[in-house]
Formats: sequence, C-alpha cells, structure tokens
Amino acid sequence: KDFSTFETLGLIWTNVPAFTTNTLQGVAATENLFVIAGEGGKIFTSSDTTNWIPRVTPTANFLTSVAIGPNACVAVGAQGTLLRGGPDGANWSSVSLATTNWLYRVRWLENQFVVVGQNGVIFTSPDATNWVARASGTTRWLTDVSLVNGQWFVTGYQGTLVTSTNLVNWTALKTNPISGG
Repeated sequence: KDFSTFETLGLIWTNVPAFTTNTLQGVAATENLFVIAGEGGKIFTSSDTTNWIPRVTPTANFLTSVAIGPNACVAVGAQGTLLRGGPDGANWSSVSLATTNWLYRVRWLENQFVVVGQNGVIFTSPDATNWVARASGTTRWLTDVSLVNGQWFVTGYQGTLVTSTNLVNWTALKTNPISGG
C-alpha cells in the first residue's frame, strides 16, 4: 500500500512508507496531530506524518471516520462502535450509544461532535462523553454532515438531504436530479 501526505494546500504530494496493511478510511488532522482509523479497529497517530504510532483500541470493528476536538478525539464504525480518545489520540475507550447501527461519519463542527450513520442515526456531543440521539426523520443511511452559515446539512443514500438550524429539528430537503441530454 502507498500512503501520501500533502503540503502547500494539497498541491504537492509525498509518498510515505507503508506502516500497515490494514485498510484505512478515517483521517483527521490539526496542526500537531494526525489520526488515522480503519480496518480491525486500528488507530494510528502522528505529529509529523512520518512516524506513526499504533494505538490500542477496545474493538476489532471497522472504523470509518475520526474527528479531533479541543479536548477529545472520536472514532466511529461498524456495529455501533464509538471510541473516545484523549486530545493526543493516545488512549481510547468505548462509549456505548445502545445501537448496533453502523456509525459511519463523525465531524467536529461548531463545538459539537456530530455522528451520522445507518438507519438515519444522528448523535451529538459537546465533549465526546455525553451523547444525545437526534431524530433525523429518515431511516436511510446517512453518510456525512456539514455546517454552512449556521445551518446543518446531512447527506445520505438515495438522494437523502436533511437540514437543521439547531441539531434538534430536522427537515428533509428535496433533491431534483438534473436530466442530461
């Protein structure tokens, strides 16, 4: 496998020697911390993208996303897996959300961790410890979340797009396919 790091706004790419054969899917970065997560519950951290440290996790489930907040890191994945790590990404523990739905994506946005996933699940937390389930209004698989000008947007399978201004009340938006000629 070939891994790359980027410099200069992603315009110059440099190969990094492979440090695992596991499939990697989640990545998050700050100025001083890089966290990668993936297959087999594997998490790796680095301060320089050259030296990667494997971290011990309490799961072997596939991890698909990771986010870094000011006081914690969060990784999510298959079978309702949610892991909480310290701000340095070194020590990881399980947080039970009483779900087996795949928690597919986590983001740190506007002082909130937001998790979306299978069967329309949305969870939010300001601290990665206390989580609140949110009613998305859909049972479709949700794949990502973003915040634009105070409005939250969550995308999902089959053209699903839901929005909220407060993370509590969600409204489905219609997506119209553009017909090609």
